[in-house]
Amino acid sequence: VCVRNHLKSVEQSNLDWRLISGAPVITSSIMTVHEGRIYQLKLFCDKDYPEKPPTVRFHSRINMTCVNHETGVVDPKKFGLLANWQREYTMEDILVQLKKEMTASHNRKLVQPPEGTSF
Repeated sequence: VCVRNHLKSVEQSNLDWRLISGAPVITSSIMTVHEGRIYQLKLFCDKDYPEKPPTVRFHSRINMTCVNHETGVVDPKKFGLLANWQREYTMEDILVQLKKEMTASHNRKLVQPPEGTSF
């Protein structure tokens, strides 16, 4: 529910992500190990949202420095937007920053799990 309230449509935002069955999906960036991949994730907002950030969990397996390799949960301490959360931030902001994090030098060349695997 919180995702739908805070995301613009794909046409409005010009981003490389979509909602499929209510779950956000990030499509990968070219020129990285993520090229050609689609990553599905979930954003969970508890009763304290938007004062506190949502929990972000990848359903698709991905190797990133901010993602727990066993659970797929994005570690707020390792992902600046969640660590420095402000109530004005949106779900779209999270997706945009995750995409940027995928292309950061410390992530863009990490060996990835087989495509199509999930947590």
